[in-house]
Amino acid sequence: MVPRMNDSSQKLRQTFTHRGLWLAVLAGLAVRTAIALTMDPGFQTGMQRWYLVGTATLASGYGLKMPSARTSPSFGTEELPRPEDFMQQREQEGGRIDPEHPYPPDVSGWIEGTHHPAGYTVILYALYRVGNYTGMIILSRVLQIILDVSVCALIAVFATLLFDHRVAIVAAWAYALCPPAFYLSTSLLPDAFHGFLTASILTATVLTRRKLPGMWIVAGLMLGIACHLRSEYVLMPAALYVILALERRSLWKPIPWLAGAVVVMLIVLSPWAMYMKSVTGRYRLNATVGGGNLYLGLGEEPRNPWGIGLSDAWLAKDAVARGFESPWDAQANDTYFALFKQHVRERPGLYAKIVLLHRLPMALVPPHLLGHTASSDEFRFTKYRLEEGLTKWQVLRKYPDRLIKHKWRELVMMGYSAVLLACFVATGVLLRRDLRLYAWLALPWALTVGSMALFKHIEPRNMAPILFVQLTAFAFCAVRWWDRRARRTV
Repeated sequence: MVPRMNDSSQKLRQTFTHRGLWLAVLAGLAVRTAIALTMDPGFQTGMQRWYLVGTATLASGYGLKMPSARTSPSFGTEELPRPEDFMQQREQEGGRIDPEHPYPPDVSGWIEGTHHPAGYTVILYALYRVGNYTGMIILSRVLQIILDVSVCALIAVFATLLFDHRVAIVAAWAYALCPPAFYLSTSLLPDAFHGFLTASILTATVLTRRKLPGMWIVAGLMLGIACHLRSEYVLMPAALYVILALERRSLWKPIPWLAGAVVVMLIVLSPWAMYMKSVTGRYRLNATVGGGNLYLGLGEEPRNPWGIGLSDAWLAKDAVARGFESPWDAQANDTYFALFKQHVRERPGLYAKIVLLHRLPMALVPPHLLGHTASSDEFRFTKYRLEEGLTKWQVLRKYPDRLIKHKWRELVMMGYSAVLLACFVATGVLLRRDLRLYAWLALPWALTVGSMALFKHIEPRNMAPILFVQLTAFAFCAVRWWDRRARRTV
């Protein structure tokens, strides 16, 4: 049953006057701060460095740039130091990157940066302007930790309005002590905002149960901000529509609310769309990485008939051979998307095998990362894919000892994911007579799992949005189990 306004107000009051909620917030803040203080303060992965490169070109007055595949530089050389090294050097000299001290010194051969949404790069650039390199690192982690800890309160509101204040408190603690959230909230990647963005969008939507005015503006604002950080959030309005249609038992009643939210989302996204129009000739809401990722993902089957590899380096060589500047520019994106559709039509069974065998299991129980370690570099599935033509499962069967030695953290996290998945399924069984209620959890989960499995190879950080709804389901199961146990002891 949908709670009446007075009922929900009372339940929210119980939640926010419960000291357990605020203890969870403090615990989440303490753990994340401790981890941030013990982490390597620098940029540890190539993905992180790409966002920093954009920050450097913005600071240099070049605009948003990226190297082309034809002239891709080797970072860390005398000719072109790593951007973080150059930033630290300028900081030690008492300055920073600017048009008089640019990075790189020459952008000949570089192209417009369209391969990732610019949101995270702009955040880093703004923080760099405020605090130089050291301040940028500190302020980015402070911002990310504060927003991630706020999810403890947001998930409490969400769980309260769906269930009750007891589920809310357990959910707050579950998120506060969620290991994948620890790592993501302190990593220098836009994925650090997944928890906050998902929580904000779904909480604003669930507040429509209380008929609060203006929630469509909040939801649209957060959707727009989310799309500036991760392109896949552009699909979220579809899930919200189905949820609200089921909630209100009408195909038409959600349309005004959702239309307003989408309009706000598009207004927030308009700077990116106009930038893409200026550099690619077409208004685009997404970045130009999608086509390449779709095409590259077909290489997850080692013996695919098209000879597609499974690494960015392979795709870069392929793009140059096809006459493109980069696999991530607009022209290559459109071509690779067309090739992907063509190949799927040619071999739909192979594509189904890739989705169901190679991706879906990893999407259902993602091996969330707990930091970047040297062992991660020593054992990479792509290495065996390239050298021996093995799939992930063939590597598992052939080298179980190496897998355990180098990937034990990921295996532990797969166990953690399996527990959350079991609770998620159990919640569906317990709510089988109220599927409208379960839809609030199931549809955002299905959107992320389905879209990731269909569109790209699974990276654990991309699966972070499912944690919010899975932890809510975990809290629901925990309270139900406790109630059942209490009844048995009476």
